[in-house]
Amino acid sequence: MQSRRSKPVKKRKHAAIARIPGRPAKPGPKLAGKLEGKRRRVSPEIGEIVRKRAEAQAAIVDARKSDERLAKLYQPQGRNDQTLTGGRVILIEERLTEGG
Repeated sequence: MQSRRSKPVKKRKHAAIARIPGRPAKPGPKLAGKLEGKRRRVSPEIGEIVRKRAEAQAAIVDARKSDERLAKLYQPQGRNDQTLTGGRVILIEERLTEGG
């Protein structure tokens, strides 16, 4: 009886692997190099959504500030500093008056 030997498997070289259909022979240029200095176009609808969201967030911040001011008005907590434009600072002592 003859013994059957399998043929040794040849290792493919890198150049042979690159020639597989659907695979480029050489790596293409980097994408980051192409996009330098270019801005991505954004559709007008997306820009409008981003602008409206920023306006809503600013409105929420303003509402929180006014809420804090009203809380201080009805529940004074002593002294605090208020900085004015020009760098001047005023020391304010808060207290309830007789009329409320």
